Amino acid sequence: MSLLKIRYYPDPILKEKIPPTDIGKPEISNYLKMISNIMYVNNGVGLAAPQVGLKERIITLDIGDGLIYIINPEIILNSKDKNKDEEGCLSLPGVYLEIERNDKITLKYHNEYNKEVKKVFKDLAARAVQHEIDHLDGILIIDRIDRKQRLKTEMNYMDNLKKRY
Repeated sequence: MSLLKIRYYPDPILKEKIPPTDIGKPEISNYLKMISNIMYVNNGVGLAAPQVGLKERIITLDIGDGLIYIINPEIILNSKDKNKDEEGCLSLPGVYLEIERNDKITLKYHNEYNKEVKKVFKDLAARAVQHEIDHLDGILIIDRIDRKQRLKTEMNYMDNLKKRY
């Protein structure tokens, strides 16, 4: 396998809805390690497999409480309470946007041992999980803002991208 690296908008894989991952695949363990390493090297709190070019429904997450591996996540309950907070994204460097998310979610997923887990995530953890699930569904933070703000954000992003390369 070639070396995995962060994919940047407008890479087409970032807009794909990724089908469920076969949790019996032998390479899943390696994917989890590679994705989490890339997340840490880039100072992220979460990273989804499509962000490194893998078409798998896999997320790694560490908001300071330790590393969590999430395979085939499914939100089974959303709180009614929501809040807006600033989010950034490793696939959109330099872009920070106010995004509304549910304060609390209940998530069903498989862990690295292929065990089904149901867990409640609150506050920053809930925000991070929802952000990463969006990546699995081909949704970026710029898809969650109004059209006028999106056009301005994309223009600034592309200008900054040109300056970098």
